[in-house]
Formats: sequence, C-alpha cells, structure tokens
Amino acid sequence: MDLSVVVVNWRGGHHLASLLESLRPLADELYETLVIDNASGEQEPRVLAELPRSRWIASSENLGFAGGANLAADLVAAPFFLLLNPDVQLTAGSVRGLYQAMRNLRRAAVVCGPLVGEDGRPQSFQLRPLPTPGNVLRECLLGRAAGPDPPSGESPLAVEQPAAACWLVRKEAWLEVGGMDPRFHPAWFEDVDFCLRVRQAGWKLYYLPNCPIRHQGAASLESLGRTRFLSIYYGNLLRYLRKHHPRAAPWLWLPVQLGKLARMAGLGRLRRSG
Repeated sequence: MDLSVVVVNWRGGHHLASLLESLRPLADELYETLVIDNASGEQEPRVLAELPRSRWIASSENLGFAGGANLAADLVAAPFFLLLNPDVQLTAGSVRGLYQAMRNLRRAAVVCGPLVGEDGRPQSFQLRPLPTPGNVLRECLLGRAAGPDPPSGESPLAVEQPAAACWLVRKEAWLEVGGMDPRFHPAWFEDVDFCLRVRQAGWKLYYLPNCPIRHQGAASLESLGRTRFLSIYYGNLLRYLRKHHPRAAPWLWLPVQLGKLARMAGLGRLRRSG
C-alpha cells in the first residue's frame, strides 16, 4: 500500500506502545511509520525501532495536534497517510478496507471507520454535524441531546465532521487547504475546522461502518486534568466561532462560558477524543 502512518504523540505512554504493536501485521505493507513527539519527554518505544521504515521525530516544543500533523504531512512520502492518536489500536482488515475505499472514492479527503470502545460498541461522539450558532447555543444551554445510533452497513457514508482519532487522509486534499490550523492549540476543534474547510474546497469525508478502530478515548483528558481540558476545549470552540461565524461569536461568548461552567460542575457530557 502506498500508505504512510503518522502518530502525533503527547504523553501517549503505554497507549502508544499498544498502537505500534497493532501495526506489526501490516509492517511489510506500509510505506513508513512516523511518530511526531510533541516535547512529551518520552523515549522512543522499542517496538517503533522494530518496525521497518520507521522514524521518531522529537519536537523541542509542543506543536499541538495540528502542528504535529502538519509537520508529519510535510514529511510523508506516500500519497495517503493514516493520522492517528496514540490511544487507538488497528486491525489489518480495517486499515486495508479504509485504504481501498480511499482509492475508490476519487473526491474523498478523509475516510474513517467507527471508533469502538472496550465493549466493542461504537462511540457516540464520533459523528456530529458541524457547529453552527444554533446548535452551539442549544448544546451549551440545554446540554447535548442523545444522538442517533451510529450508522451500520457496508457502503461508505458521507459525513460532516468525524473525530480525528483515526483518519485516512489524501495528502493532495490536505495540501490544497493548507493542512490543520495550528492556532487550535494544543488540541480540539482543529479537526472540525479542517473538515469545514476541506468540504468548502469540494472534497468529501466518508465513514465506513464495517472498518472498526479500537479507541481508548480521553487520553489527553487524563494528562491535562478536567479543569484544564475544559478551558482549552471551550476556548477553541470560541476560536472556531470567531473564525467561521464572526457575527454570532460575540453573542455566543456567554452561553459558551455557561456551558463550560455546567460541565465543570459535572452537569453535562463532552465529546471524548484525544
């Protein structure tokens, strides 16, 4: 496969080692494996050195998920790359299925499969509509309503903004829109912003129900702590609104703050990614 693997790591620890172990059955098929370490202070896992055509790229500063992904995208030699969080585990069948779908879907910028938890069930936060002033207001003031069950079947489905824990990306589309916006630092909403911009450029994002990816979830939340995580998450939500809905953003500042306070008090649920 002309497919590179990119992992953006920040304190991935044992999650990263498990992910790299899951790549072993694919080692001879992959073009290369790159790990961008965002100044986490961790050492290169032994298993990475055992994978062919692998590199550990240590940044002297935390570039954030977007900055790390942009750096990796500039380095990968293949026309397609898997962009991964450290807390996923892959199966050869799912990777091959995503790759084949990407080759068949000429205007696909991203293809992904269902993120599943330890119980094998799809994680409900993965597929969401792009934020609008209306749905942001409703979620911040009323809480997020339970969404529909993730779709099933075998056919690829066009979606708006799948969470970026595991994306198979077409490098041509990535470069056309300039990659991810590193101002969404260190994480959250850089993937949402990318999805909007790539759709505006005429590309599509697809979800393959029959290509599951194991996802631990909330790894960054564990490292940052709940209060810091919520401050970053809602701060980047406001950044997204200022960028894409500048007229509505000032009016949404207070509802967003109220939503953050409610979740700090444990009164709501958040998308668990990263």
